[in-house]
This record gives sequence, C-alpha cells and structure tokens, in this order.
Amino acid sequence: MTSWPIGLSTGCFYHQSILDCLPLIRESGFSMIEVCSSPEHVDFHDADLVRRATQRINELGMEAYSFHAPFAQNIDIASSNSAQRTESVAEIFKAAEAATLLRVHYFVLHPGPKIPPLFPPRNDCRECNTWSNR
Repeated sequence: MTSWPIGLSTGCFYHQSILDCLPLIRESGFSMIEVCSSPEHVDFHDADLVRRATQRINELGMEAYSFHAPFAQNIDIASSNSAQRTESVAEIFKAAEAATLLRVHYFVLHPGPKIPPLFPPRNDCRECNTWSNR
C-alpha cells in the first residue's frame, strides 16, 4: 500500500459527459481527478456546465485536482502564425477560467500540438535495431 494519493484522469471518458462518469469514478474508489477538456466531456466554454460539474464533484466528496487544457492540432500558443497564436491563447485562457471555476490546484498545458517528425526514423541505426529486435 502506498501513501501517495492516486487520482484518475477523466480523459478515460473523453467522449462521455463528465456528469455521467463522475459517479462511476467515485464508486471505483477515486476521489481525486484531473478534468479533461474534451468538448464532448466538459464544454469549458459553458460556465453553467462547469459550475454543475463543480457542484457534482463536491457532492460526491471528490476533488478536481488538475485541469488538462485543450490539446489539439489547431491549438498552438507557440505558432509562428500570429492569428493562430492569438486564437490559441484565447482558447487556453477560456480553459483557465473553467479551471478556476473547478477550483483546481494545477493547470496542465501543452504549448503546441503533437507534430509528426520532420524526418522518418532511420532504419540503419545499429543501436535502434538492436533495441527493436528485443
């Protein structure tokens, strides 16, 4: 048994409303959660929905410990395109407002989207091939 508190990311349920999955998460023994920002899960643009989620979290004796900001191809606060960067920053700030309503301790943020590598992996790398053959 560990003395570390263990929470669960609601990202496991990103295609389901947070209001529907909270009881299941609590019944599974988790009281601490990281809230996923998937629009189907919790539309952080809808302050009333976020407030209802906060209320439900409290009713279930849970704690929203962190909020995972949106992470998508079109959200890139480090973009060299000023219009995309401006829109991305606005989206992150809107998510931060929702995190405030949820009263989280931490706001998890990726500065840019996952980008495929510019160059394909090398197959002639002896060390790489050694590891991949294990």
